[in-house]
Amino acid sequence: MATFLMLLKDTPQTCSLFNAQSAKATLDWLAKLPEINQKYGIKILASCTVLSEHVSTMIVEAPSFEAVQRASMEPEYFALNKFGTVEIKPALSGEEMVKLMQQQFQQQRTPITA
Repeated sequence: MATFLMLLKDTPQTCSLFNAQSAKATLDWLAKLPEINQKYGIKILASCTVLSEHVSTMIVEAPSFEAVQRASMEPEYFALNKFGTVEIKPALSGEEMVKLMQQQFQQQRTPITA
C-alpha cells in the first residue's frame, strides 16, 4: 500500500461553514466516503482541518495513485470541485523516509553520523 496526502482547499466565500451549497456537497461526500473508499481500497489514516486557512487534509493508504485519482473522480468528489480544489500528493511515512535515507547512505558507503 502507498501513502498519499490529500489537500482539500476552499475560500471564505465557499467554506462549508458559511455556504449552504458547499455544506450540502460536503455532507453528501462525507456520507458516501466510506463506500467510495471501500470501492477503491482506500483507508483513511488521519484527517484534520485548519479552519483559519480553509484547508482540510487526509492521509490515506491506497493500492496506487490511480486508485486515489479514480476515487476523486466520483460524483461526490466532483461536486466539491465547484467550491474548492482537491490535490493528491504521494507521501512517505516517517519509517519509509528513514529506510530511504539509510539505503541512500549505504549505496554511497557513507556512514550515518549524528
